[in-house]
Amino acid sequence: MRGFGGKKKLERVPARLAVFASLRLSRTDPAAAARLAEAAVDPKAGSFWKSLVWSRIGFTAMSRLDPRALGWFARAGSDLSRMPYAVSSPEQLKAWRARAELRAGNWYSLGKAIDVMNEASRSEEVWTYWKGRSYAARGLNDLARTEYEKIANRITFYGKLSADALGRPYAFSHPPKEMPKASEIAQWGKNPSIRRAEVLYRMQLYREGHREWNWAMRGISPYESIALAAYARQERLVHRMINTSMKSGTDLVVIEQRFPRPHAELIERVSSAQELPASWVYGLIRQESRFIPAVSSSVGARGLMQLMPGTASWTARQLGIEHYDEGRNLTELEMNLVLGSAYLHMLYADSGESFILATAAYNAGPRRARIWRNTLSDAMEAAVFIETIPYFETREYVKNVLANMQTYSMLTGEPIKNFTGFLGKVTPSLAEAKDLP
Repeated sequence: MRGFGGKKKLERVPARLAVFASLRLSRTDPAAAARLAEAAVDPKAGSFWKSLVWSRIGFTAMSRLDPRALGWFARAGSDLSRMPYAVSSPEQLKAWRARAELRAGNWYSLGKAIDVMNEASRSEEVWTYWKGRSYAARGLNDLARTEYEKIANRITFYGKLSADALGRPYAFSHPPKEMPKASEIAQWGKNPSIRRAEVLYRMQLYREGHREWNWAMRGISPYESIALAAYARQERLVHRMINTSMKSGTDLVVIEQRFPRPHAELIERVSSAQELPASWVYGLIRQESRFIPAVSSSVGARGLMQLMPGTASWTARQLGIEHYDEGRNLTELEMNLVLGSAYLHMLYADSGESFILATAAYNAGPRRARIWRNTLSDAMEAAVFIETIPYFETREYVKNVLANMQTYSMLTGEPIKNFTGFLGKVTPSLAEAKDLP
């Protein structure tokens, strides 16, 4: 902005330069980009370019949970789709505009923001559910019910919320009329790709093994995926059992395949020691590692609960564990569970016993979770807070872990009977933050 000078000089900037500069500036300083756009883009540029500039400004602001984002999105108009090849991610911009309306509680505008998405985006679970909510908020209950019914039979985050909205039981196991025969299961052991994958897994080369296994799954039917998942279970490849079973879709669900409970005695004992619901720990491990004890992530997180080495060492010191050896102990099953569950308990206590904030902090770090919470001036519906988490990975992670938790709660005999009520609200922080890694 300094290079352009004051307001009068901004007004002299040519339209093309103003558009280019505003787009570049929007990545780092949306407020400055807005001043430039107001002075030099709005009076001179075409409607499409104005729409693009203001959408980008709104997008960056919303990714920072800046309350000004909604006003900037409002200036974008509806011309973004007129030149789709000039925009690298028009649906992403539309989605964040919808999130801005959602966070502000503008239900009518939210419905309109969803309507301008393409068909593929509108049919996603997230926007199906929130379209239903936008109808319900306006008293259009029959239309809302139609939206909820599209996804209420799913074991997903929004499937569960839709079931609550309809007052229906949650989706659970829906196996085929006849489970695969022993011969149908055994034949997978002769598949060359599956055999190569098994060798790679024994060598702890998980990424290479996944590629071979996934190659074998090309084009298989839902019934065949259940048979292959049964083979994986037989071979104690729990991680492949989960992922393979998920290929059977929403109409055929074998719940024991999708939500196993290996190491049950140990996990439940460690969870109880930390006064955490075992269903939460199960749900988190399922998302983090698919129950692979020795797996490592691309960023260095390790073990069943995918702990970063520094976090694990810090937690070990807090627990007074002597002779802790990162290289030797971190991927040991019991040690990883003890350290991971203890750290999760610390996050839970630090967040005022919020499952939502503690789960977000486990993925993105406590500092980021506090920043997102500190944007609140009043209590916010948890589902709205979750859907407007700026990080895609963390947003999906929280939804998946909490949906997993509800399903596991039904399997462990302590069911969460109302998922919407369980999520509740996220409140502004009142306590002083602790120094957690």
